[in-house]
Amino acid sequence: MAVSSVPTLRSNNEDSDLHVQATLAVIRTYLHERFEGFEMTERSEGYMGHWFALGELGQRYKLAVASARLSDREYTAAKMRQALIHDRVAVRMTDTPGKDFFWGWG
Repeated sequence: MAVSSVPTLRSNNEDSDLHVQATLAVIRTYLHERFEGFEMTERSEGYMGHWFALGELGQRYKLAVASARLSDREYTAAKMRQALIHDRVAVRMTDTPGKDFFWGWG
Protein backbone atom coordinates (compact mmCIF):
# COMPACT_ATOMS: atom_id res chain seq x y z
CA MET A 1 0.00 0.00 0.00
CA ALA A 2 1.42 3.37 -0.98
CA VAL A 3 1.20 6.21 1.51
CA SER A 4 1.88 9.80 0.55
CA SER A 5 3.96 12.07 2.70
CA VAL A 6 1.81 14.89 4.01
CA PRO A 7 2.26 17.81 6.33
CA THR A 8 0.12 17.42 9.41
CA LEU A 9 -1.48 19.62 12.01
CA ARG A 10 1.04 21.82 13.77
CA SER A 11 0.69 23.86 16.90
CA ASN A 12 3.06 25.79 19.11
CA ASN A 13 3.05 22.89 21.56
CA GLU A 14 5.42 20.02 20.76
CA ASP A 15 3.58 17.62 23.12
CA SER A 16 0.32 18.34 21.32
CA ASP A 17 1.98 17.74 17.95
CA LEU A 18 3.34 14.40 19.17
CA HIS A 19 -0.12 13.38 20.40
CA VAL A 20 -1.67 14.25 17.02
CA GLN A 21 1.06 12.30 15.20
CA ALA A 22 0.44 9.26 17.43
CA THR A 23 -3.30 9.52 16.83
CA LEU A 24 -2.80 9.73 13.07
CA ALA A 25 -0.58 6.63 13.24
CA VAL A 26 -3.40 4.69 14.96
CA ILE A 27 -5.87 5.77 12.29
CA ARG A 28 -3.45 4.84 9.48
CA THR A 29 -2.93 1.38 10.98
CA TYR A 30 -6.68 0.85 11.33
CA LEU A 31 -7.29 1.91 7.71
CA HIS A 32 -4.43 -0.28 6.41
CA GLU A 33 -5.98 -3.28 8.18
CA ARG A 34 -9.50 -2.59 6.90
CA PHE A 35 -8.54 -1.59 3.36
CA GLU A 36 -5.69 -3.98 2.64
CA GLY A 37 -4.13 -3.35 -0.76
CA PHE A 38 -5.70 0.07 -1.17
CA GLU A 39 -3.54 3.10 -1.96
CA MET A 40 -3.79 5.72 0.78
CA THR A 41 -3.31 9.45 0.37
CA GLU A 42 -3.67 12.11 3.04
CA ARG A 43 -3.94 15.82 3.41
CA SER A 44 -4.07 18.07 6.42
CA GLU A 45 -6.28 21.13 6.55
CA GLY A 46 -4.62 22.63 9.61
CA TYR A 47 -7.08 23.24 12.39
CA MET A 48 -10.00 21.93 10.34
CA GLY A 49 -8.89 18.32 10.31
CA HIS A 50 -7.12 15.59 8.41
CA TRP A 51 -8.40 13.76 5.31
CA PHE A 52 -7.62 10.22 4.19
CA ALA A 53 -8.51 8.82 0.78
CA LEU A 54 -8.22 5.14 -0.08
CA GLY A 55 -8.57 3.79 -3.57
CA GLU A 56 -8.24 0.59 -5.57
CA LEU A 57 -9.55 -0.32 -9.03
CA GLY A 58 -12.31 2.27 -9.23
CA GLN A 59 -13.27 2.07 -5.55
CA ARG A 60 -12.64 5.23 -3.54
CA TYR A 61 -13.40 5.82 0.13
CA LYS A 62 -12.71 8.98 2.13
CA LEU A 63 -12.41 9.80 5.82
CA ALA A 64 -12.29 13.30 7.30
CA VAL A 65 -11.23 13.44 10.94
CA ALA A 66 -11.89 16.61 12.95
CA SER A 67 -8.81 18.21 14.47
CA ALA A 68 -10.61 18.28 17.83
CA ARG A 69 -10.75 14.47 17.78
CA LEU A 70 -7.07 14.23 16.78
CA SER A 71 -5.85 16.51 19.54
CA ASP A 72 -8.18 15.27 22.32
CA ARG A 73 -5.87 13.93 25.03
CA GLU A 74 -8.66 11.72 26.38
CA TYR A 75 -8.05 9.54 23.32
CA THR A 76 -5.01 7.44 24.07
CA ALA A 77 -3.87 5.15 21.27
CA ALA A 78 -5.92 2.29 22.73
CA LYS A 79 -9.04 4.43 23.16
CA MET A 80 -8.68 5.80 19.62
CA ARG A 81 -8.50 2.29 18.21
CA GLN A 82 -11.55 1.26 20.24
CA ALA A 83 -13.44 4.34 19.02
CA LEU A 84 -12.64 3.52 15.38
CA ILE A 85 -13.95 -0.01 15.88
CA HIS A 86 -16.95 0.97 18.01
CA ASP A 87 -18.02 3.71 15.58
CA ARG A 88 -17.60 1.29 12.66
CA VAL A 89 -15.63 3.90 10.75
CA ALA A 90 -14.50 1.59 7.91
CA VAL A 91 -18.00 0.20 7.39
CA ARG A 92 -19.51 3.68 7.40
CA MET A 93 -16.88 4.84 4.89
CA THR A 94 -17.94 2.08 2.49
CA ASP A 95 -21.60 3.13 2.88
CA THR A 96 -20.79 6.39 1.09
CA PRO A 97 -18.21 5.56 -1.61
CA GLY A 98 -16.53 8.59 -3.14
CA LYS A 99 -17.88 10.95 -0.46
CA ASP A 100 -16.21 12.15 2.71
CA PHE A 101 -17.22 10.34 5.88
CA PHE A 102 -16.85 12.95 8.62
CA TRP A 103 -15.74 11.57 11.98
CA GLY A 104 -15.46 13.67 15.09
CA TRP A 105 -17.51 16.65 13.99
CA GLY A 106 -20.48 17.81 16.02
